[in-house]
Amino acid sequence: MRSTKSAMRAGRWVAGALLALGAVVAPVGLGAATAAEVEPGDAVYIGSKQGYGGTGVFPIWSDGVQTGDPDYWAYCIEHDVSARTGLVGTAGDIDSYLGSNHFTDPAVAGKVLWVLANSYPAVSLEEFGAAAGVPAITRNDAIEATQYALWRYTDLTFDAAWAWETPDSEAAYWYLVNGANASPGLSPRTSRSPPP
Repeated sequence: MRSTKSAMRAGRWVAGALLALGAVVAPVGLGAATAAEVEPGDAVYIGSKQGYGGTGVFPIWSDGVQTGDPDYWAYCIEHDVSARTGLVGTAGDIDSYLGSNHFTDPAVAGKVLWVLANSYPAVSLEEFGAAAGVPAITRNDAIEATQYALWRYTDLTFDAAWAWETPDSEAAYWYLVNGANASPGLSPRTSRSPPP
């Protein structure tokens, strides 16, 4: 079970943004409580992808300036669209999503939001690994599991035979997919928690 502080961190990620590049944003663990909230129309700086070659997460800095640690992390929600990095982007909300995949379905968006709220970095790597039954999961494995779980909903309607780097990635993926399938999903309004 997550601590109250972790639950607040997990809920605050929705205050991040949906970026025009087809990404959804999660906070940087403990740093998210002090990060500036990103509103639709705000400039954000999109850093280089981190993770395994085929999957990854992107560091995001609010105010369009890359200084210090990232304020948020963004996952891609369009498998076949290459991310552009090292530039300033504009934040939007779910309703301003420019893509045409399954994310436009409110039920799918709810599953995506559930996955983000229950995965790394919205929860710590240790909490995520414990919940997924893989306590020694690496950061890259957690990122891979989360990215594939997101694409499972946004770009597919089935569970694909993903190219897993490790069994831990696959186990964490199934934790996320089974949890999202059992959940009615989240909405930006219901997934926010009160400020700490």
